[in-house]
Formats: sequence, structure tokens, C-alpha cells
Amino acid sequence: MAKESKAFGSQRAHKAHLLRGSGGLQSEIQDLRNDVEEGFQNFEERAGFPELHYSEPPLAAGGDVILTGVDLLQGQTFDSLQLTESSGGGDLTLHALKPGDSGITVVVTVGAGALSVAYNSSTKVLAIELAAAGSSDDAVATAINADGADTDGHIRAVSAAGGDFTAAQASQAMTGGVGDYDGNKVLVGGTECLPANETGTTSTAKWTATTVKVTVPALAAPADKVFQISMMSDGTQADVLAMMELSDVASLQSDVSTAQGDITTAQGDITTLEGRADALEQRSGLPEVTWIDGGAPAAAGGDMVLKGTDLLQSQTFDSVNITEGAADLLVEMLKPGDSGFTVEVVAGAGALDIDLTGTKLTITLAAGGSTVNAIATAINANAADTDGYIRANEDASGSLTLDVAEQDFTGGTGTYAGNVVSVSGQECLPANETGATTTAKWSDTGITVTVPDLTALGDARAAGDIAAVSVSSDQMVSRALAVALA
Repeated sequence: MAKESKAFGSQRAHKAHLLRGSGGLQSEIQDLRNDVEEGFQNFEERAGFPELHYSEPPLAAGGDVILTGVDLLQGQTFDSLQLTESSGGGDLTLHALKPGDSGITVVVTVGAGALSVAYNSSTKVLAIELAAAGSSDDAVATAINADGADTDGHIRAVSAAGGDFTAAQASQAMTGGVGDYDGNKVLVGGTECLPANETGTTSTAKWTATTVKVTVPALAAPADKVFQISMMSDGTQADVLAMMELSDVASLQSDVSTAQGDITTAQGDITTLEGRADALEQRSGLPEVTWIDGGAPAAAGGDMVLKGTDLLQSQTFDSVNITEGAADLLVEMLKPGDSGFTVEVVAGAGALDIDLTGTKLTITLAAGGSTVNAIATAINANAADTDGYIRANEDASGSLTLDVAEQDFTGGTGTYAGNVVSVSGQECLPANETGATTTAKWSDTGITVTVPDLTALGDARAAGDIAAVSVSSDQMVSRALAVALA
């Protein structure tokens, strides 16, 4: 029988037209014209045609994709076959995974070895060869449903779980399927994708009126190309979808995820900025210099003690322990924050030397080594390179004699470069300190700094001039305090 078109639905010219109404041949011709008109209207409006709306998840070779739409089944039904054997109690139901009259037949034989299942998609013959002593219905179902089996994407089996097949069975045809089996296809980039395989005890159709779940084969086109997805149901072609292969979509998803992360970060920054704006308006939690211990900035080279609140901004200080054998030298930064400083110990041939260049502290030991206290005293010396930057604990024993590889100062949190005490626009470093303790010169309520020579500036400041004194802590700037210079 010739294949009939689906576009015209039930509008077909039959002899029955002669029996409708009156008017003979003229009435039949009019009826046929009405049928043709209605059929073309259906075609133009795609009324009742399969339509794809979207797919999920993105495509990936070997992965499953679910297509969603309407009228994807076109009223078709599925072929099935129940295999039973009374002697062994085997009970197995086979289902065609695509709808329609499949033409699939099943033959059971008994082999001399292990159970095997073979499906020829050209002849549509499923050959089940039982093991020599028979095979359980569960074992047969598992073999049919296995990923990579010949039946993958074509046939699904459900066993009654408990019986055995032991005897051969003549060829039997699957029945019950209505529709154009070969006219049901899902194509990705022109390559057919079969219904997704499924293991387990249930038999859920992968092809319904609203969804079709298929497995995507390896595609020949590059991953960054856009693929056409189309389908035919009961021989009727749906409109196509266009989508990218997984590797490209994954990259886009990563970009979107990154963008979402950036948005979240930006929102956090906005919240922080709003909080800071509120804090600026109310001066809440910001560093404030409230007074100077001693009344005024000290003369050049002298120390000045600033008193106030929130001067530390919860920052911590970088430090490092330099160890060799029993020797242990604790070295700390005098300003809080993540300094980025490093330290290296070099075994020397002359006198002990301390050098701070940029953010690297180099300790060159005396010939034969140097005691920990001698090194600490050199680091803490007034006018040393480390003056105002680094402080070492002089209450230690032992000697360093060998090279110690460069290592980072760690533990500091906060913006090191954003911590500045300013007098009349000139930075004042934390005051140097000698002795056994390593008391921080920068705390939440007080900062001791050394005042530079303000008279040496191009526009020299002299005693009695009014100068602004302020603190920047973790980039948060205090209001300036105006005082007369000493």
C-alpha cells in the first residue's frame, strides 16, 4: 500500500463522497475541494504538526538530550511482544523504543555457550541465543538493555524476574504499533539519534507527545559549530532547532557563571561601598586622631605619639621566623597589612650586614656566623635600612651560620601601603625600638612615629607653623588634626 500523506489529516477522497448530500458528481467535486482547502489550511497553520520548542541539556557525544514540544507522537502507538515459556517460567516483554509498526521479529535459539543477543537493524530481526543450560528472563533483559548492545536505542526489555528460558522459539513479530516506524527520526547535524537506552525494571517510553529523549552520537563537525536539530514523527517533519555542541555551550556556561560571579562580587563591592559611604557620613568605625601626647609634633628626628580610635582597622602584622638549628629569630613588620616583604640569610666572609632593598631584607652573616641577638640589634639600630619598617626580637639565643633560603613574611592582613601617618603632607614611619620586646608601634588607640625633617622641604616648615596631622589605616583616612609645629 502506498504511503499516505499526513498533512491533510482525514481529508481524503473516497467513494463515500458520493453518498453525502445531494447533487451527484458536482457535490462530490465540491466536497473534494473543501477537503483540499481544509488540508492546505492545516498545512499552512501547521495545525497538529510536530513542533520542537527547546532542548535540554546541551548536546554532548554519547550523552542524552531531551527535546520538548507538542504533537511529537502524532497519535502513534508502540510495538511490543511478550515472550513466555511455560516449562522454565520465563516471562519477558519487549518494547520497540520508536513508535509505529516496526516490523521487528524475534527468534529464540539455544546455544552451546554463553547467552548472546544480536539485533540486525536492516532486517529488523532480534536473535536471542540462550546459554547452553538456559538463561533467566532477568539475564536476557539485562543483555538487551545493555549500553552498547545491538539493541541499544531500538528495543527495551522488561522481565517478570524469576523464570528461565530453556527452549527455542520460532520467529514472532512485535505487534500493536500504529504509525510510520521508519518515519520517526531525530537528527542532529544530519546524524540520526536513537531513543535513549534505559536499564532497570520499568519501561518508560522515551518518545511521548511532548518529549523525546535521545542519545547523541559522535558528531563529525567541530565542537564550536551550531547544529541543526530536527525530527520527523509519523513521517511528518517538524521545524528545526539550532544549538551548539556541549564543549562550546560549556564554555558559554562558564562565561555566564564567571559573569554571575563578577555580578555577585560587584554587588558585594556595592554593599561594601554603601557601608563605607554610611560610615563616612557618620564617621562610624573610621580611624580618628583625637589628640597628640605631648601637645605637638616633635622636632625632626623625634618621636610623636598619636592617640585616637579605630587606628588599626582590625589589621594584623606580617612576621617571619628565621630558624637554623637551635637559633630562632623573630622578625616583624612595624606597619600592619600584607606587606609582600621577603627575607634571605646569606653566609658571609666579613662583617654582619643588614640590607633592605625594596621589599627584600638580606641578612649577610659575619664570617663564622652571627648570634641571633647581634642580628636583631643590627636590624633595630637607628638609621639602619630597616629603621621604621622592620623590628627584630633581641631576646633570643643561638647563632645563624648557614644560608637560609628566601622566605615570605606572612600573617599580615590589610592594605600595607594604605597605612600612612602624615604630618604636613610628609609620611612618618613607625618609631624604631631597641631592646628585648617587640611591641607594635601601631595599635587601635595609639601610634608612635618618627617625625622627618620638615625644615629640609622646598617650602620649609618651621616651629610655630600650623600643620595637619592625619592617619590612613587600611586606606581609610582620618580627619586631620591641626597643630602648631614644635
